[in-house]
Amino acid sequence: MRRVSEPIQEVRRPQDVREGNTRHLFRLLTEKESYTVNELAEEMNLSRTAVQNIMLRLRKYGIVAEYGKRSAYPQGGKRATAYTVAPNYKYGVYIVLSTSDVVLQINDFCNKEMCIRQLNVYEMSYEEVISFLKDNILEMLQEQGLGLDDLFGIIITLSGTVDSQQGIILNLTGQNRRHAWGRNIPIVKDIKEALGFNGVVEVDAICVFSGFFSYAALPPDKKADTCLYILAHRLGIGAVFIRNGIIDKGPHGFLGEIGHVVLDLNSKEVCRCGRVGCFEAMLYPEAIRARVRKDERLRGVGIESIEELLMRSNEGNLRAKEEVRSIGELFAQLIYNAQLMTDPDCVIFHDAYIAVSEDFHEALQEACRRKGEGCVTVPIDLYIEDRNFMDAVRSGAVEYLRKCYIRDFQDE
Repeated sequence: MRRVSEPIQEVRRPQDVREGNTRHLFRLLTEKESYTVNELAEEMNLSRTAVQNIMLRLRKYGIVAEYGKRSAYPQGGKRATAYTVAPNYKYGVYIVLSTSDVVLQINDFCNKEMCIRQLNVYEMSYEEVISFLKDNILEMLQEQGLGLDDLFGIIITLSGTVDSQQGIILNLTGQNRRHAWGRNIPIVKDIKEALGFNGVVEVDAICVFSGFFSYAALPPDKKADTCLYILAHRLGIGAVFIRNGIIDKGPHGFLGEIGHVVLDLNSKEVCRCGRVGCFEAMLYPEAIRARVRKDERLRGVGIESIEELLMRSNEGNLRAKEEVRSIGELFAQLIYNAQLMTDPDCVIFHDAYIAVSEDFHEALQEACRRKGEGCVTVPIDLYIEDRNFMDAVRSGAVEYLRKCYIRDFQDE
């Protein structure tokens, strides 16, 4: 048994280090037109030999190709060879799923969009949707002159709870018709069987992929071993805990369900999880409407959602500003509690509201600062993510899919 004073040593396997270095190198190659081996070695803080070994394997399988020679240096010497990702190496299928509509997209290996379709599936059963997806995927591939063998994987993202290890959708949430398709949907198995595809197929919640992207996009001087990503949008609150570039959901998959932490035992608002006093239930959306109805200064202003509240605050409505500050305090309390439970190096907060409010961000940051000065000092190192939410989800999903492919590729 480990003594209390004994530090926990995290064991990193050699294959984990190789996979991480490969993903880092690959990300650099997709962010810039080309790199030489020396440039990569300097950027990655690795030896030239280590970079050459990774490049040799990637070139062997056609993932990386020669881009050309660098211009000769004034002092002479051999011109260095530059390398780039082969965009036509493989392609990925990206699916945003709900019970009302589906977005289908095919990207090349550099994450460039090849084609996209938005499909209405509102009247379809789950079985009909799987068949419909199969027909559209095959048709889109055919239009691009591609087949299933050209895919490196398929990734599915949605608003809901997911057992990503088993490839099962536990429950769809948000604006979806509740339980329209039932629960415990084995979507990975069903997609594979429908297409006859044996490659990588992954499914997870949108929060996971936007969080994965935001963590990977942290600037070099802000890189952290552990990070808590919190997503706030009009359909709920989600979180992702990331440790050394790996999504950690805990042994039962509940580590990110912070929206269902009870903050108000006296609340009468029933959450979609069936309890009262949950953080989500205090904000979305009926609770806001109820508070607005009780406030004579906000009646008739037309506030039915948090987005409308943020817009009124932007317009200078003083009572709306007060309510926004109150919401900032609630979020700060949630972040403070989450930090006590997970102890991350940093917190990324990403709001996907239609109306972005500087008032809200300022209120949140100020409230977080005050929380960090309490009796139990927990400094909150908070970053505000301002990228478009769905762009982050798409980029994160494709990046995650490539990560899974590279992981399997490294294991071969």
